[in-house]
Amino acid sequence: MAVTIRNLNLTVADVTSANEVLQSAYGFSGSRERALARYLKLEAGRWFLAQHQGRAVGMVGGMYYGTFGYVGMLGVLPDVQKQGVGRLLMNAVTSFLRQQGAQYALLDATDAGYQLYQKLAFKHHADTMLLRQRHKASADLMSRYKHYEAATLSPMQTSDLSSVAAFDAPYFGANRQTVLSTYLNDYPERCFILRTPATLLGYCVVQEDIIGPLVAQNHHAAMTLLRHALTLEFIAVPTLILQPPDEALGLLLRAFGFVEASCIRHMVLPLQDDTAAAYPARERARIYGQSSYAIG
Repeated sequence: MAVTIRNLNLTVADVTSANEVLQSAYGFSGSRERALARYLKLEAGRWFLAQHQGRAVGMVGGMYYGTFGYVGMLGVLPDVQKQGVGRLLMNAVTSFLRQQGAQYALLDATDAGYQLYQKLAFKHHADTMLLRQRHKASADLMSRYKHYEAATLSPMQTSDLSSVAAFDAPYFGANRQTVLSTYLNDYPERCFILRTPATLLGYCVVQEDIIGPLVAQNHHAAMTLLRHALTLEFIAVPTLILQPPDEALGLLLRAFGFVEASCIRHMVLPLQDDTAAAYPARERARIYGQSSYAIG
């Protein structure tokens, strides 16, 4: 099967084609066009479209964060699966990340893609869980987490971005100020920070359906941010994407009404010959909500 791989561009035609591939590959009806357009605006990312005889048959993307890159949105039309399209796309995105100097490629693998990633030498490092809110939190719980000691919860401003990115970097493993800036631009009334006069304790971006990125120093700070997020309107059931929580956090999230919807594999591929450690320095336990599966 003759397939060409080219860069996915920020045009109506390309975004529409990529969205149709994802809808068909993943079997969902909702549009991903807004998310695709956001990702395509990020200069550190590179997105690829596979075509056969002028028809879009697959796509994938990668975000370069410095030490590592994040791979996401691999999708291939059902009628051309198992014909090497996914492998070609993955080779394109990992080559891009390798050329940029990334030491690792990370991704969150569904069961459908797991065997391909294994064949490409990705290793299962940990798990990533998706939680959905199935019932509302009690009034008592919402009241308990309305405040956090002497901290103030306030809307994030453009002037906060550098300090938020510096706070976020040790936990995420890289400075992603440009990503945070894009979210603030898209959701100016749905980005919040929690801080004392001396210390930043956490921040949260509340998307239309996903709560994240949500990063905090501790469970209490995270729940204070989560509690505020849940006072906003959503177009779908509120969702969190995070590593499997410890017992204490699991109890808190269940109290807020969140239950496990799925659990998939978080995988890593060393990209350079001199890559020493098995996984980049990150503290996923403080990432209480990823922004997405696509960009971490």
